[in-house]
Amino acid sequence: MSFEWFINNFRNLHWETKLLEMMGWDEEKLEAFVKDVEKDLQLHEHLDLEVFSDSLIEKGRKYVDEYYFDEFKVFMKESIDKILVDLIAQETNLLEN
Repeated sequence: MSFEWFINNFRNLHWETKLLEMMGWDEEKLEAFVKDVEKDLQLHEHLDLEVFSDSLIEKGRKYVDEYYFDEFKVFMKESIDKILVDLIAQETNLLEN
């Protein structure tokens, strides 16, 4: 899996807007969270998906308002699942052509 592709898909307007809401509309928190995630991806080329997911959620704990934390956990897992489905579809399409 290309984690560079993965993080680029993470960064989209809907995703960032939803996270901004969960982080009290603090853009500095969002940027710090994304940088933490990017740093993790650079350090660990072949992450276990469950470990990666748990790591994202734990990193988000210091940025996300407590009121939104349960929603944040679900949002992160759904985001990862969606990106993986898109990646698999893309790889399947390449193999078929």
